[in-house]
Amino acid sequence: MSELELKRKVLKAIHREFPKAWVWKISDRWYKGIPDLFIIHNGIHIFVELKIPGEGPKKIQENTLRRINDAGGNAYVCDSVENVMRIIKLLSGKGGD
Repeated sequence: MSELELKRKVLKAIHREFPKAWVWKISDRWYKGIPDLFIIHNGIHIFVELKIPGEGPKKIQENTLRRINDAGGNAYVCDSVENVMRIIKLLSGKGGD
C-alpha cells in the first residue's frame, strides 16, 4: 500500500468514526517536514505523519514532530489506520461522536 492509499483509508475512517472531527490534509511545498494530517477532535489537536509499514520518517520530519511535541503538541508517526484511530480515541477520551 502506498502512503496516498493509507491517507485515503485514514481519512475515510476518521470521517466515519469521528464525523465531528476537523481534518486538514497538510500540503506545503515551501516547507519540508510538515506532518501529513492535522486533526482536531473534542478540543484535542493531533498531527500525524503517515508512513507505510517499515518506512520511518525522514530526519526533517522527525525534527518537526519533536518540535511540535516540545511545544506541547501531539505529533505522531503512524503506519496504519488502526494506529491513527487508537491515538484519536486515547487523546480525546472518547470513541466515535
